[in-house]
Amino acid sequence: MKKRLFYLDFIRAVAVISIVLTHYNAVFFYRAVQLPEKTVFTYMVGGIPIGSWGVSLFLIISGAALMYTYNDSICLKTFYKKRLLTLFPMFYLVYSMVFFVLPLGYRAFSSGIIPRKNILFTLIGMDGYLSEVVPTFYLVGEWFLGFIILLYIIFPLLRKGVTEYPKSFAVISLMVYIFLVFNYHIPFHKEKFLLLRLPEVLFGMYFVKYMKKVSVITLIGSLCVFFSGTLFSIQIDQIFKITLIGISSFLILVYVSEKVKNKYTVSVSAFLCKYSYAIFLVHHVIIDSFMSRINLDLIGLKKSYAFFFVCLVLIGIASMSVYKLDSIINKKIFNK
Repeated sequence: MKKRLFYLDFIRAVAVISIVLTHYNAVFFYRAVQLPEKTVFTYMVGGIPIGSWGVSLFLIISGAALMYTYNDSICLKTFYKKRLLTLFPMFYLVYSMVFFVLPLGYRAFSSGIIPRKNILFTLIGMDGYLSEVVPTFYLVGEWFLGFIILLYIIFPLLRKGVTEYPKSFAVISLMVYIFLVFNYHIPFHKEKFLLLRLPEVLFGMYFVKYMKKVSVITLIGSLCVFFSGTLFSIQIDQIFKITLIGISSFLILVYVSEKVKNKYTVSVSAFLCKYSYAIFLVHHVIIDSFMSRINLDLIGLKKSYAFFFVCLVLIGIASMSVYKLDSIINKKIFNK
């Protein structure tokens, strides 16, 4: 087994926190009267929404982690089997719990408003990803789950391009990306479209394969890009901005990770990484269920922080419980 790279754990932990923070703060925005003054910490990073920032980091570290693991060789059968067992048992477990505990899922299924055959999208983990273009029984997992499934499907091809044709593959990928940004006419959100997010995934792969470290010069350049997005309203396509801020943030955090590395940061990062997928599956359901019982108009900022802390505790308990159940299921059924 390869040695764990602390910077990947550290950045994944940062991304996990940013995604949870995003969905907590979202309850103050997705309402008739927005309440941005009651959001905790921040809802923008580098001039882009913190959710977009967190997703960008996730994409980069996903590419980096996959490349690090399968740098030397890849057995397709083993790779796809491992991905299936990593994603689906826990997804089915959480989905089933939410479906039967919350009335929303069962009512939607029994009402007949959504064609029952569309449960297929849930079974293959694509219900969140496709929910904006087709009616689905989406309850957990966010759109990012479907994206990751697609990424896993094509990863062996991406790996071949990065390892065997690094320069030409990078140039072609960049050209496709630029072309699509300026000629995108698909009725599907840009941030979810696979080909428009490949530069982030590929950057993570190239970084692990060829760069490995961040020099001071690279750090300075990354800081300039990051703060230009923070301080100036640069009129460029949002997907360009997300890509640039995401990559510059990744490089900054790689550098920072080496400066803050100690037994405490290693322990906390490892803990969050261990439960990151479970957190990803349960967090928005818990936040929505808890905060829907709160009169947001009557709370102040201090109470907002207090409720955020309560949500964190509930998410932590739920995530560890789901992780434990998933481990038991995998051991009993799949001998994993």
